[in-house]
Amino acid sequence: MRIFIKGGIWRNTEDEILKAAVMKYGKNQWARISSLLVRKSAKQCKARWYEWLDPSVKKIEWTREEEEKLLHLVKIMPTQWRTIAPIVGRTAAQCIEHYEYLLDAAQGRETIEDQNDPRRLRTGEYDLNTETRPARPDPIDMDEDEIEMLSEARARLANTKGKKAKRKAREKQLEEARRLAVLQKRRELKMAGVVLQQKIRKKNRKRLPMNYSVEIPFERQVPSGLYETSEEERKANKTDFIGKSLDELDGRKREKREVKKDPTEETVQRQSSEQIAQMLQNESRKSLLRKRTKFSIPEAQINDENLEQIAKLTNKKIISNLTENGDMSSEKQATTSALLSVFAQTPDVQSAQRTPLFPLNSAKTPLVEDILRTEAENIIALTNAQTPLLGGSNAPLHSSDFTGVLPKSNPLQTPNVLVSSLANQTPYRSPAFNSLDSNLNPNPNSQLPFSSLDPQNVDNIRFELRNSLKNLPQPVNEISIILPDISEENKNEENQNLNEEKFNYTSAFIEDARDVQLRNQLKTQNKKNLLLHNRSSVLKKNLPRPRFPNPHIKSIYSQNKTINHSLHHLIQYEQKNFPSPSNEIVPNFVFDPNSVFDPEKIQQAQVEIQKETQVLDPNHFFDLFDQILSDFVFLPSLKKFSSFSQASLIDQIQALKQEFELLRKFYLDKEKYLLKKQAKIQILTKGYYSRMEKIIYELQDLHNKLQKSILEKDILENLFSVEQKSLVSRKTKIFEELSYQKQLQTDLQLQYQTLLNKKIEIQKKNN
Repeated sequence: MRIFIKGGIWRNTEDEILKAAVMKYGKNQWARISSLLVRKSAKQCKARWYEWLDPSVKKIEWTREEEEKLLHLVKIMPTQWRTIAPIVGRTAAQCIEHYEYLLDAAQGRETIEDQNDPRRLRTGEYDLNTETRPARPDPIDMDEDEIEMLSEARARLANTKGKKAKRKAREKQLEEARRLAVLQKRRELKMAGVVLQQKIRKKNRKRLPMNYSVEIPFERQVPSGLYETSEEERKANKTDFIGKSLDELDGRKREKREVKKDPTEETVQRQSSEQIAQMLQNESRKSLLRKRTKFSIPEAQINDENLEQIAKLTNKKIISNLTENGDMSSEKQATTSALLSVFAQTPDVQSAQRTPLFPLNSAKTPLVEDILRTEAENIIALTNAQTPLLGGSNAPLHSSDFTGVLPKSNPLQTPNVLVSSLANQTPYRSPAFNSLDSNLNPNPNSQLPFSSLDPQNVDNIRFELRNSLKNLPQPVNEISIILPDISEENKNEENQNLNEEKFNYTSAFIEDARDVQLRNQLKTQNKKNLLLHNRSSVLKKNLPRPRFPNPHIKSIYSQNKTINHSLHHLIQYEQKNFPSPSNEIVPNFVFDPNSVFDPEKIQQAQVEIQKETQVLDPNHFFDLFDQILSDFVFLPSLKKFSSFSQASLIDQIQALKQEFELLRKFYLDKEKYLLKKQAKIQILTKGYYSRMEKIIYELQDLHNKLQKSILEKDILENLFSVEQKSLVSRKTKIFEELSYQKQLQTDLQLQYQTLLNKKIEIQKKNN
């Protein structure tokens, strides 16, 4: 079956007709445009324009930046070519083709022969992407339908006086005549003394669609000014009326009322002059202000090492000036002289009118291309372009940046003075080093910056320094310092601090406040760690503890008052230094400093306890502990824990009764809790139970089928074994029958031959 595809390869004539039709009808009436082309549909015309003929389509070679951006976007948005295309600045078809080319190049297959290329069209195949292919030249002998199409398109595109054009011109002329008539009528009535107020009528005009090539949707205007001042303006407006009288607040309104009451020429003139001055001031202010843009700071080109080098060079400059001038007060002059030029030599053209630290070969801020001028020239060239029907090449345009949706930003960078001035120069011969020498004295090129630091110059510096110190004025006021009395502990602490900060006092640099703060934090942390280390085992293991000492503990441990007293102080000490995290009210203890235990004593006690635990039998200890623990119960009458064996019979009965009630209540609560959880679990697992039953039924069915299959398998295996056994006898019987039949056949053939011979002999005799 023959496939008819409307379209095919595009020719030069069709491309030119399409360009002219787009110029006349725009980029929305593709059905009307396709009526000019016999062999092309509206969809193909639109695709041809946006994929090839659009002036914004780039047909130049791909740059490395575009290729990197393409590969990066394909990783982020695979197969989304319509989204990737505007970001890269190419069409979707170009992105696909170049991406395949990059893949072939990465795999080393860019040298594939045309006949072996799988993407090459074979004989009988159709190219369905003709919109992205270059146009073919027109044949010399064109078909009749093509000639007719070309003449019709030329006539239709050149027709600017059709019915619709005439109707539009007539309507425009009538509207203009109506407007002039209304204006003439209003003038005549005004001359007659009748003034009509012009009524502003809101016409229900159809809202035009947004032009995305000119307007910006959902644009938020950037406020004028360099900095954000909305918060300050709000505060100023909020407090504007504070401290003002009613006359001051009502001043403007009063002036307006006076102007209305007394509209003299002087008042009107003053008001008009003030308005003109205010308007001029606003215009000048608007010209000075600029829109706020994104605050971009160039990257730093001078690091800490460069700053240290500049400081060292400045110090060398100061020392050289001191040795040459012999004046200690010339430090500021030395710093200033670094910016002066050399007077001992005649300045040349290159060294004149420049700062010594910034030579002419230093890095400069790169020039920025005038993008607005370039785009304006492109627009003018497109506007003045002739119709495509005349042929010829397109108007030459400047290259623009279509690498992304947003314009490409080129951040400025501050040139590095040290790197640029020291590059490609001999050490100690660069202008940066020579500029630090004395510029007010002869500066021969042979003199190096460190030549003045010989021993003789150092002695001269010391001599001048002593003379300068002798010239100091005598003291006018006497200051006496009375040292306060310092205790021994404070003296020891100060001595320790002095020993720690000895390097800071002896060195030329003052210790940084951050270092002092870190050292103090380290001391505080060490004290805190020591305090945490000295805690009892109860706090270290995070065990429950009493909020305050039990006053009745004496009755339990009456035989050892020392343990009771130490336990009381231990609880008091830990409650003071490590309070309970609960929000309960804790009584205020009178803290005893003697309650702080010595770490050595604590260690000795731990050693003694370890010795006792090694001697003690663990089983005997646990039995004794369980016996003592079971003997202590809560007595409701006394409202405390006490020994069950030492309590009265009534107290024992009440204790057991309360324990029974507590256990009964506990089990009832747990039973309710379990029933509630069971009901909730049934609700949550009802679907799983039904599914489980269904799966169990299926498993049983599969099990039955499996048993049946196993039984059939056993039967067939038994049958197979029986057949194998009887196979030998049956084969023997069959072979015997076969041999018998062969023998019988042989005998019959011999008998037939004998009878045939007899027949022949009888026939011979009869003849």
